[in-house]
Amino acid sequence: MTALAPQIRTKTVAEALVVSFGFAIKLGTSSALLNGTPTVEVAPSGPTITAIAINAVAITVAGVSHAIGQAVQCMVSGGTAGETYTLTCTATTDDGQTMQIYATFIVET
Repeated sequence: MTALAPQIRTKTVAEALVVSFGFAIKLGTSSALLNGTPTVEVAPSGPTITAIAINAVAITVAGVSHAIGQAVQCMVSGGTAGETYTLTCTATTDDGQTMQIYATFIVET
């Protein structure tokens, strides 16, 4: 795992947080944009992942600006206190690339 999304590190069991995965750096200077239906998987199982979508407005992820179509966002809720989870976001681009970004977080008590 080499591509990390550093914007979320901890959450409580009761929180439901938006997580953003920025692909602008991976896309580089190409004109490619994310398209299709991205996925976000969690390991180990526990938290619930909902509302997975490609960004429809420009956003900043971890200090980096992302134009429309360069990021994926989802809602993360639940989990078990004290557990560490890894989210894997997989997205395709309009020029046929498949890209992944990983984010690790801990659920606090």
